[in-house]
Amino acid sequence: MKRKCFLIGLFFLLYSQTQVLHAQSWTPDLSIDRKIVDKIQVSPDGSKTLVTYTNWLNPSQLEKRCAVIENRSQKILMTTPADQKCEEAAWSPDGEWISLLFDTPRLKVLYITKSEIYDPIEVGKFPEVSDFQWSPNGKKIAFLRHFSNGPEVLEKSKDVFVVGSVKSYSSLMTIDIDTASKKVFISGPFTPETISVMSFEGMGRTYAWSPDNTHIVFTYVPTGNKNGYKEFQIATVNVQTGHIQYLKDIGIAFDPIYTLDGTSLAYVTGEQAKVGDRFEANDLVLNKRSVCLSDLKGSEVRCLADTPNMSPKIMGWNQKGSALTVQDLDKTKTGLYFLSLNEKKCTQIPTPPMDIMFWPATNTSNTFLGFLGENFYTPPEVYVTPLDDFKPLQITHFYKDLPNLPRLQAKIHSWTSFDGRKMEGILVTPPGYKEGQRVPLVVALHGGPVQRWDQRFMGFSRGIPLSIALLASQGFAFFAPNFSGSDGYGLEFRQLNYKDWGPGPFQDVMTGVDSLIKEGIADPERLALWGWSYGGYLTAWTITQTTRFKAAIVGAGITDLISDIGTAPVTTILQSYFGGEYWKDYQTILRDSPIMHVEKVQTPTLIQHGELDQTVLPSQAQEFFHALKARKIPLKLQLYKSDHAFNMPASLAGMEDLLDWLHTYIDLTPHVSRKKSFTK
Repeated sequence: MKRKCFLIGLFFLLYSQTQVLHAQSWTPDLSIDRKIVDKIQVSPDGSKTLVTYTNWLNPSQLEKRCAVIENRSQKILMTTPADQKCEEAAWSPDGEWISLLFDTPRLKVLYITKSEIYDPIEVGKFPEVSDFQWSPNGKKIAFLRHFSNGPEVLEKSKDVFVVGSVKSYSSLMTIDIDTASKKVFISGPFTPETISVMSFEGMGRTYAWSPDNTHIVFTYVPTGNKNGYKEFQIATVNVQTGHIQYLKDIGIAFDPIYTLDGTSLAYVTGEQAKVGDRFEANDLVLNKRSVCLSDLKGSEVRCLADTPNMSPKIMGWNQKGSALTVQDLDKTKTGLYFLSLNEKKCTQIPTPPMDIMFWPATNTSNTFLGFLGENFYTPPEVYVTPLDDFKPLQITHFYKDLPNLPRLQAKIHSWTSFDGRKMEGILVTPPGYKEGQRVPLVVALHGGPVQRWDQRFMGFSRGIPLSIALLASQGFAFFAPNFSGSDGYGLEFRQLNYKDWGPGPFQDVMTGVDSLIKEGIADPERLALWGWSYGGYLTAWTITQTTRFKAAIVGAGITDLISDIGTAPVTTILQSYFGGEYWKDYQTILRDSPIMHVEKVQTPTLIQHGELDQTVLPSQAQEFFHALKARKIPLKLQLYKSDHAFNMPASLAGMEDLLDWLHTYIDLTPHVSRKKSFTK
C-alpha cells in the first residue's frame, strides 16, 4: 500500500511540474520490474489463465505466487497465500484441477487444488524437484528429480575432494494420482544417472507426454558434460515398462513434442557442421536451428521450412495439427510463425501492437495463446489471444499505478558500418529534445554476444543496473547498437564475430556513434560507454582502442579470455568462437583480450560485478581493476551481493552508482540536481 501511495503521489508531482522536472521524472526505484512473470498457461477451454510470478515487495522481501485469472473479466479467481513460495503450477487436462509446487525451508511440497478455490490437497514432499506436467488423461503427473552424488573424499583427508567429482543430474519420475480417492503412487526414476534430463538454455520444453499416455519424449545430455549444449539429444521412455528408445541417428536435438496423432515427433535440431566449417562442433548457440519431424525411432527424418532468423522455439500445434506454432526473433521484435507439415512453408503471424512477447505458449487444446507482451512505451502485462485470430486481451494490470514514461522518443537508427554492412540499433532522445540539438550520449552494449537490444519497455532495468528511461530523463541520449554477432538478424549475421570478438564489433559501434555525431544528435565531447556481460567485455575492449569516451562502465565483463576459459565453472562458448582450445590459436585469443592492451586505456572506468557471479567470475573484474590501478586511471571497482543477473537490491544500488559516475565525468548543461531515490 505504501508503494501505491508513493506512486500516486509521485504521479501528481510529475504532472504538476512536467515543464521543469523532466530530467528527474524517472528514478532507480521506478526502474525496478517488481512483478516478474515466470510462466503463463491458458486453460484447456481458453476461459482462464494460470500465472506464476515473483513479486518484489522491497529490496529484501519477495513473494512467489500462483494465480488463476478469468480472462473475460480479468477477475482473480484463486491465488496462493503470500507467505508461501509457489514455484510452479500446471493445469489438469480437464481444467478442473491445478498442481502447485511450494518451496519450504527443507523440502518441496506438491499439492493439487480445484482451479477456482484454494483448498490444497498434499500429494507429496520431495528434496529437489521441478517441471511437473499432467498426462493427457489426468491420471499421472510427471516431474524431474534432481540428484547429486557429492564429492569423492580422499582417504587421507576429509578436507580435500577431487575437483570435478561432483556429478549432478536430473531424472524423470511419475506420480499416479486419483483425484477422487486422493491416493498417489510414485514411480521411477525412469532415466539412468549417466544422462541428465534438461532443457536447452532453460528454454523450450524439457519433455512431453504422448497422446496415449504411455510414453514421454525428453531432452538429455551426458551427465557431467561441461559443454552439454553441443550434445543435446532426445529419447523416449515407456512409463509402464521403463524401456528407453534413444534417437541418436537424428543428431543433436531438443524441445521435443509429439504430433497430435502420436505417430511422430517434432523437435528443434542443430545443423550438422562439416569439417572445415567455421564452427566444427555441433553448436546449438551459433549454428542454424531447424524444426524437424521424425518417426518414433528416429530413422525417418524430414525438416520443415526455416524461420528467417533460423533459431526457432516450438510453442505447440495449431488446432488441426497441420502446422507447428513457433517463436523466433525478428530484428528488434518478436516473430510468431506457423510451420506447415504438408508443405515447406513458413507463415508469419501478424502480432500488432505487441512488439515483444515473452513466454508465449499454446494451451493443451491448441486454441489459445498466452504471453507476456510489451513495447517501448507499455510495461509488460499478460495477454491472451485466440491462436487463429491474433486479438490480444490484457488480463493482468500489474503496473496500473506506474506513472507514464517521460516524453521520450525511441526509434530504430540505421547506419553503414566499416565494411559496408547495414546496421541498426535503438536510439532514444531525452524529454524536450529538439532536432539539431547536440546532447550527451550513453552508448550501451548488450550481452551474448548472441543477444540483442529489442523494443521492450524502456522503464525497467531487467537484471542489469541500467534503465533507458532513467538515463534519458537525466538528459542523455541513449544508443543501443545491434553490432555484428547479435541475434535476430539471421544466421550469417549471428556468426560474423567468429575469431573476432573485439575488432569488428568495436568498429560497428564506433561507426554508429559517428553517424549520430554527423546527424547533429550526439555531442562528441560528451560520450559515455556502458556494457554488461559480453557488453562489459566489449566496453573493456573499446577503451583499449579509443580515448573518445569520457566515462566507461564495465559490467560483469570478461577481460582476460584465457583465464575465463580456464576458470569458468559453467559452460563457455569461447572455444566455439575461437575455433577450439586457446592453445590452437593463442595469438588471436590474446589479441582479443582487453587485458593485453590495458596500457592504452585513458578513460575513467567504473567496474560493476556481482560477487556471487558464476557466469563471469569476479576475478575478471579484479584483473582489470588491478591493471588500471597500476596505471593510475580514475577508477572504481564495486562488488554487489548478487550473481550475474542483478537482484533488486543490487540493481538499485548499481543504478545509483552508475548515475554518480556519469555525473562526475559527463558535463550536463544545465547540471541536474539528483537525490537518492529509494525510500526504505
